[in-house]
Amino acid sequence: KVIIIDEVHQLSKDASNALLKTLEEPPPSTVFIFATTEFQKIIATIVSRCQHFEFRKIGQREMADHLALIAGREKIAVSPAGLHLIAEASEGSLRDAESLLDQAVAFCGNEVGDEALKEILGLIDRRLLLEFSTAILEASPAKLFPLVEAVIDRGYDLRAFYKELIQHFRNLLLVRTVPDPGDLLPVGGEALEALRAEAEKTGVEDLLRY
Repeated sequence: KVIIIDEVHQLSKDASNALLKTLEEPPPSTVFIFATTEFQKIIATIVSRCQHFEFRKIGQREMADHLALIAGREKIAVSPAGLHLIAEASEGSLRDAESLLDQAVAFCGNEVGDEALKEILGLIDRRLLLEFSTAILEASPAKLFPLVEAVIDRGYDLRAFYKELIQHFRNLLLVRTVPDPGDLLPVGGEALEALRAEAEKTGVEDLLRY
């Protein structure tokens, strides 16, 4: 008999103590599998009675390839760039990626456009990020303040925007230092050329500092 408990770190103190008692005197022929995304929150007495396996995140290219197989089998029209957007948003979780693809189909039907996908995922417009990095590299407060107002007017979550801006500078650093970013930066075409042109405006040290 196999018993699976998902997100075991969310158990209350009383529930954890009851689980510990069960582990100390387990029923015969029973295997417990505990899954968690926050291992550090599980009490040490439970951890000491378990074997611990770390599962790695799935790479974006590998995940996008898997989503492409699903899209082909289900006759869903979605661009390679759109698949990479989903893979990036899922942050290494295949379950989340498949769920996001399902949401996109529910919203768009079997033809999922890139712009609609960006709206579903709540992604920041890349052009806006480029405008921000240009203003920062030029040290131009006169450009930055109107851009901040634009972010607020568009209804973006400011913490999410800040995270995207940091990621954007990471991407600039990548294209400035790595000739072929490959899996590290799964974008191509005009988006990649725009990043390269922006990164050439300053040195590696400044990009790392930003």
